[in-house]
Amino acid sequence: MNTAEIELVKISASLLGGGAIGAIITAIITNHRNRIQPIGKDVNIETVFSPGKIFKDHLTKITFSGVDDNYHFDNLYLVRIEMINEGNKDYPEFNFGITLPDYAKAINIKSSGEDRHHTISVSQNIDFSSPTRIIDCNLTPFNRKDIYNISLFVTCTGNNVISNVDISTDMPIRFKEIQIISETTIVLLEEIIKRTSFWPFR
Repeated sequence: MNTAEIELVKISASLLGGGAIGAIITAIITNHRNRIQPIGKDVNIETVFSPGKIFKDHLTKITFSGVDDNYHFDNLYLVRIEMINEGNKDYPEFNFGITLPDYAKAINIKSSGEDRHHTISVSQNIDFSSPTRIIDCNLTPFNRKDIYNISLFVTCTGNNVISNVDISTDMPIRFKEIQIISETTIVLLEEIIKRTSFWPFR
């Protein structure tokens, strides 16, 4: 090996072992950290009460007794939403919105995944007397691998059947479909019956 070849080997070794390879690794890591963050979500819709599935030839309703009034609904659906931070960033706050179709309204909302240091809040009261189709939610915080669950009891007008729920946010993330793992419909319905006032988030 001549002198020129030796010098070329030395330069190559220096680049591979020093700044060049380090710069490449740094660029890869930076690109990974700065990518649009994935937020896992799943929306699962179940029928709780549908007249056609019980008495096809009879008019039936489901009734809840409140403190002062009785509330009657033609149908009832359970919409379960699960959110997981699958990215590599922690969010002190994470805001997103739930939008139901024009013919559907939420009459109750329940959450899980909260503790002393994790809270879910909504911008409005949701109960028998104040149903809504637009719900703004805030998760505080939403750190890496955090999981939050929101369950909505929804009723529809006419013969409509809820089949889609829109989840949106103005934050720089992308939603990624996941498989929901949550409580059963019966457990959630029993909880609602125990608290017939349909409490809001605290």
